[in-house]
Amino acid sequence: MLSEQTYVASNGMPVIYKHQKSKFDFKHVIFVFSGFLNAKPGNYDFAKALEYCPADVIWISDDFKDMYTYYLCINMDFSVESAVKEFIHNKIQELNLSYENVTVTGFSKGGSAALYYGAKLPVANVVATVPQTKVGSYAEKNWKHVGEHMMGRITPAKVAYLDKLIIKALLEDENRDKNIYLLTSESDMQYTGEILPVLGPLRKYSNFNLMKTYSAFVREHNQVTSHHTALLLGIYYSLASEATPRFNQGEVNFFGKELLPPKKISYQPFVDLRKVAIKGKLLFLDGVAILRGYDLFDYADVDYELILKSSKTEIRKPLAKAHRPSLTRELFDGESFVIYDKGWFTTYQYKGLDISDIDGGKYEMFIHIKTPEFETTEPLLCKDNQIFNEMLNGRKVSLEGNKLFLSI
Repeated sequence: MLSEQTYVASNGMPVIYKHQKSKFDFKHVIFVFSGFLNAKPGNYDFAKALEYCPADVIWISDDFKDMYTYYLCINMDFSVESAVKEFIHNKIQELNLSYENVTVTGFSKGGSAALYYGAKLPVANVVATVPQTKVGSYAEKNWKHVGEHMMGRITPAKVAYLDKLIIKALLEDENRDKNIYLLTSESDMQYTGEILPVLGPLRKYSNFNLMKTYSAFVREHNQVTSHHTALLLGIYYSLASEATPRFNQGEVNFFGKELLPPKKISYQPFVDLRKVAIKGKLLFLDGVAILRGYDLFDYADVDYELILKSSKTEIRKPLAKAHRPSLTRELFDGESFVIYDKGWFTTYQYKGLDISDIDGGKYEMFIHIKTPEFETTEPLLCKDNQIFNEMLNGRKVSLEGNKLFLSI
């Protein structure tokens, strides 16, 4: 596992990063900017996917004073930008490379940074997926605590200033001999407001490649990058091998093969408990419960109940549902297209189930899956038995054979 390192810029701003060394005789470096993950930063995107990349890979954390900044500013002080530029320049020199051997890349917020620094610096290559280009407005509306960190008191003037940064950088960039790869989708609700405005300025570059996916598995913003990991890795590996891709007339439209719904719904249950924990008097559960072939597109398409059975009694506790569009891709059977977006069960607002009212004893655990057309009660199963090692306050969850038990 790569360890975090810190570079302190001449202005005193620390830049946190991870560095994976190049392999063999490859002379290329990829700087990776990260998107949003949790309330606070600390994530390094595409770390596993790029594990075998032959180029030097440097992940720059967007962790500046314990908060995201879009790699730009804190309270409208652009010391962050200055530090990032200095860091990139020094790393290129340290590796005995030139800007011709550099790719900047990122996804979502990281894609915004890749576009910005790709225009601001004389790098040869930019690979960005689903970036936001009006970063002030986006932060204000969707990540207000980030907006406040970047702008201090948020005002329309500050928002407008940040909104213009990326397009202004693209318009002012005089080096048109760059290789730009932009992966996006019209299914991304951000497409119209964030992508369309910059397509004009991007078309001035000598090798601008617009890659649009129309895949049935890409229906939301956060599905674009993951569904096309192979395409992105192909670009990175090609650039690292000094083989610059130029796609047909600068545009790629991915439609994928035609997928039809199943001819017959099997209703075969698939249950996988992904998380279980007991904290005080609360039981926390998260997992997948679907009926093969049955679309779970809306919350009204399914209801879940936890059922606890002992030799004396049966107890039912309602479970909540959560939106997990990744399940549609994960549970694809290779033939029929079925939407399992709402096939995730959890507790209401993730606050846990109160089990203080349950009498002591040993209860086998089941989940009741109910749709408008079909319902079934199935044993609560888990593919990863290691999560059952927790015991708190005399209560435990245990696995005996294929049966899951709650002991109180």
